[in-house]
Amino acid sequence: MSSTTVMIFARAPIPGAVKTRLIPALGPMGAAQLAVRMLRNALQSAADARLGPVQLHGAPDVQHPVLQSAAAQAGATCVAQGPGDLGARMRLALAAALQVTPRALLCGTDCPALDGQVLREADAALVAGADCALVPTADGGFALIGFRREALAAIDDVFGAIAWGSP
Repeated sequence: MSSTTVMIFARAPIPGAVKTRLIPALGPMGAAQLAVRMLRNALQSAADARLGPVQLHGAPDVQHPVLQSAAAQAGATCVAQGPGDLGARMRLALAAALQVTPRALLCGTDCPALDGQVLREADAALVAGADCALVPTADGGFALIGFRREALAAIDDVFGAIAWGSP
């Protein structure tokens, strides 16, 4: 097993509060059920990658039973995302992980294509010396971001200039 922390950011699957853009098509319960499936898929992909410890960073309620059971089923630890906007929470999580392991990958649950192979490829780029690994999305964002410990100072530069659209 490698020495890379893989972190999944996810919201508790509370009907009406997750996957809100899908509620008109799926309804609040359907959107929440989809969120659970996507969460379990992301955790399984992280576990399948076998890179190192897997962490589920939950919000707003890290004690939500679905978050707790999904993390346990995947062999992941479940921790709170912490305060601030999304960028601040990601910076905090990455910096904390890099104190423990030499590399850290962070993703959400919205990209089912992030399978174990993609995670291993991102990790391989960091092992080869890249300071940062990104998996871009069609809308201009990213589905995964990773750093190696030697680039810890760059995390603030990367996240500092972004206006985060959601809490």
